[in-house]
Amino acid sequence: FMVGLLMAVPVMAADVQLSVGDVDVSTEGGEVNMPITATGSKGLAGAAFTVNVPDALVVKNVTSSFFGTFSSQNFTTAHGLDANGEIEVGGDTYGSPLVYNNVGTQIAIAAARATVGSVSGGVVIFNLVVEAKTGAGLGKYDVTIVATEITNSSAGYDDPTPIDLLIGVDGDDYPVLLAQDEVGDNVTNGVATVTDEATSTSFELDLKAGWNMVSIPLTLVDSSIDTVFGSDKKLYYYDSSAGKYEKVEGTDNLVSGVGYWIKLSSNQKFTIEGSKLTVLSLNLSSGWNMVGAIYETVTPTLQSGNNIKLYYYDATEQKYVVTTENCEGGKAYWIKVTSSDVLAID
Repeated sequence: FMVGLLMAVPVMAADVQLSVGDVDVSTEGGEVNMPITATGSKGLAGAAFTVNVPDALVVKNVTSSFFGTFSSQNFTTAHGLDANGEIEVGGDTYGSPLVYNNVGTQIAIAAARATVGSVSGGVVIFNLVVEAKTGAGLGKYDVTIVATEITNSSAGYDDPTPIDLLIGVDGDDYPVLLAQDEVGDNVTNGVATVTDEATSTSFELDLKAGWNMVSIPLTLVDSSIDTVFGSDKKLYYYDSSAGKYEKVEGTDNLVSGVGYWIKLSSNQKFTIEGSKLTVLSLNLSSGWNMVGAIYETVTPTLQSGNNIKLYYYDATEQKYVVTTENCEGGKAYWIKVTSSDVLAID
């Protein structure tokens, strides 16, 4: 497993919270992304934990745009990257900074970054691609995060030994582990609701030539940027904690609820498919934040109770429009707060 690679990079103090998103999964078929989100002020450079999934679900894949690829995370020879784009740790060769073992109802996940990534606004670090197992009973099922147990006699672990969750750094980039006894205070588990109703729907994004502010109001099965928007585009998101734009590459995945700038060379319509995004809880940094929306048009609220003023960019008129009420699916918005706050869109 990838513990050796995780130990080789700066690895979350206990202020980082992990949460598993709630999803609906249909016995009629179709894969659904179940997000695992990290939120905290100190950043994140690695993660290692196990997800317990109910027998009613099948985990088809685990994806991550946050950890991405060795190339997208700028791993170098200093990290052990060879000419083939692989890293060898303890005699094992890895072609990706994300690995997982799917054993029955337990998914052991490990991933590493070359540099610390911000999670101050809440960032989806993994997506579990799940579907309902044939014959699954209808109802609600818990999906929980626990410490990974390893057995490796050559490393001194003759019996199954729980390891700490390696999910962050302190202010000086020294490793700080989230011990097993802290999991209850730092993890919010999720619920998968198995239903016999179709959960997949479609949504059309009608975009204009030039710059558009957009968000994805669905949980997509295939969220890779090139699959959704093709190759003829430029895409950026705003990192509010750092106060700067970050370019999004075609190999990355779109994150539901995140606001993006996209530039196109011509007017285009994109039809996306997935399950409806029905709730968002976004941690805002002091200053300007760029946020996405859910499927339905709703009125968002701030935890502080302060009044809300949202700005979206009208690509047809090429100007900003202000709203204090409605937050519409497919659009992205600017919001400014004077201190850290939480935006609820539900």
